[in-house]
Amino acid sequence: LNKPDLRHETERDCNPVASGQKTKDDILPPLITKMKECFEKVNAEAHKLDTAIGRHYQAVGTSNENIFIRNANFSLCSCGGSIALEESGGDDGGGRGGGD
Repeated sequence: LNKPDLRHETERDCNPVASGQKTKDDILPPLITKMKECFEKVNAEAHKLDTAIGRHYQAVGTSNENIFIRNANFSLCSCGGSIALEESGGDDGGGRGGGD
């Protein structure tokens, strides 16, 4: 959704609105359609993001390190549940962030 060409096109389409040649109702439907298509593609290919991130980070719970919950209700999941912010730490229990 942050592709430079999509953002450029959006800004270009907004210029006629700023100059009074078009209304927002003239430009929004096609822009929303393009963004929706992009969003749907991202959702359909979310596994690719998981794979790419997995190349750099080990999944929580797959190592012998201690896992500390930094914030049990960090965010809400789209399923309605809560997402915890977890941090892995060494034997001292301090993790990379030191103290709170």
